[in-house]
Amino acid sequence: MSEEQSPAPESFLEHGRFRDIGITTKLTQKEVERLETLTEQSGISRSEFIRNLILEALAKAASTPEPSPELVEIIGLRLMLTNYLKPIAYGKTQTKEEVDVLSATIRDRKKPLAQEIIDGVKT
Repeated sequence: MSEEQSPAPESFLEHGRFRDIGITTKLTQKEVERLETLTEQSGISRSEFIRNLILEALAKAASTPEPSPELVEIIGLRLMLTNYLKPIAYGKTQTKEEVDVLSATIRDRKKPLAQEIIDGVKT
């Protein structure tokens, strides 16, 4: 590879490609032994294992949480009550086809609506 093809070290630093900042912590001897056992089982170095844990935690913190199944079902029940009872309150009967379409719509919409609630709470 020629010098023209390989970026200069300064450009690596500018783009954060070098791991040049250390993060340290202190552990007890027993904790270190447990960590060593775990990293040996994983087949990677202790520092790479810890780095992976940190990156996983950062990714998890940055991502939007999924709505719980309970919230999704509560939203579904709310949609059902609203959309089934309102026509009944006005004396309208629904055909089997209308009920099937409404059920399918609620099934498709309940999780996205629950996610909107979660997203709204996070912001």
